[in-house]
Amino acid sequence: MPIFLSLQTLIRQRLPAGSLRERLARGSFWVLIGTVISQGLQLFASIVTARILGKAGFGELAIIINTVGMFLTFAAMGLGATANKHVAEFRVPDPARAGRIIGMSSVAAFVSGLVFTVVVLIFAPALAARTINAPQLAPELRLGSLILFLSVLNGAQRGALAGFEAFKTIAWVNLASGLLKFPLMVAGVIYWGLMGAVAGQVAGSAVEWFACWLALGREAQRAKVTVSYRRMREEWPILWSFSLPAVLTGTMLAVTNWGVSALLVNQPGGFAEMGLFRAANQWRMALLFIPQMLNQAVIPIMASALGEGRARSTVRMMFATMGANLVIILLPALAISIASPWIMAQYGPGFTAGWPVLIACLVGAAVIACFSPVASILVASGRLWLYFWMNLGWAVVMVVGAWGLLSQGALGLSLAYAVSYLIQAVFLSAYASGLIGNKGPEALKLGLKPGPPGPPENQ
Repeated sequence: MPIFLSLQTLIRQRLPAGSLRERLARGSFWVLIGTVISQGLQLFASIVTARILGKAGFGELAIIINTVGMFLTFAAMGLGATANKHVAEFRVPDPARAGRIIGMSSVAAFVSGLVFTVVVLIFAPALAARTINAPQLAPELRLGSLILFLSVLNGAQRGALAGFEAFKTIAWVNLASGLLKFPLMVAGVIYWGLMGAVAGQVAGSAVEWFACWLALGREAQRAKVTVSYRRMREEWPILWSFSLPAVLTGTMLAVTNWGVSALLVNQPGGFAEMGLFRAANQWRMALLFIPQMLNQAVIPIMASALGEGRARSTVRMMFATMGANLVIILLPALAISIASPWIMAQYGPGFTAGWPVLIACLVGAAVIACFSPVASILVASGRLWLYFWMNLGWAVVMVVGAWGLLSQGALGLSLAYAVSYLIQAVFLSAYASGLIGNKGPEALKLGLKPGPPGPPENQ
């Protein structure tokens, strides 16, 4: 008992209630709780799927998901990031405006998601035949369009939840949806093959949407924010000033990712190589899930602190998050690298020799995890156009690298990703170094107008 009380006292001293450190620690804890189980289940489901579909079938599933993902970025319109930043900024000083922004984001997500879903339904045969050279995949691509619609709605809802700093709720949503999605995905692929795998993804997205919808209603009520669909026109300028560069950035990234995937599947044996890359890339995505969720937790806290004029604290938080991400990812990445031949063998015959692909994906994951907090501070401070130009540079390097290395198949594509992330890290490092320079007020170095005097910068 004395040891427990001493530990509790130490935590209170190091993490004062209401401080940025305490808010970040609390958010990170709940992010970790929900993520570990949900991502573990998703990885296990992917192994089961790969063993049943085989290397080429798993590659077909990958290109279907990637194609839907490309249209998803268009349809999402940056609404998740928009809701995240602005709900965090206005939920306390102007709850009525926060409610209008949630309403506007929800309506825009519904309309945009519906339009792009119809586009994919209509053009699925042409997309399957002319871009991925697989006309037989048109029915699965049409079914996959429902993933697009549900994911757009989920993105806007999750952004608003993060804006409320409802990280415990997000953790429960991740856990519940992960537990429910797993049997749906596995049952689908066991009984109906590739079509069932896509149907399982659709059903999982529907479960996630319902859980997010319930959670958002409860968090809005708790924060005394009334979601309003009246006077939404007053908030449309946000879509142009913030959402437009976010959309352009997301669109460029999605088109680049889809484009290099299409290049790969059009090579001899391309679908088998795509299946190999997807298997390895899922481990990269699993490793990045916690850092990405941590960044999602950081953005609303940064936006809130910047609104209070606490720019120095925000910069310190950025560097602290960079260190935390590196600690989170380094040991697991090393362990997975050592076990990479065994891990890839679990996907079935033909995957074992792809262990170098997994290692290249892990290198890219480590770089992203370390430098993503710099991108978070760009989003929190509203510097979306600078964020766009940095990502345009990444896209150019990625396409050139993929074009030059595609003769190496999945390994070439994974190396192109790793190299492009390393080069982008150089530019992010330069920006991060500028934030700790000693010229002028910190707020001006962030590209912000100095805010009103805020509370003491209690970190």
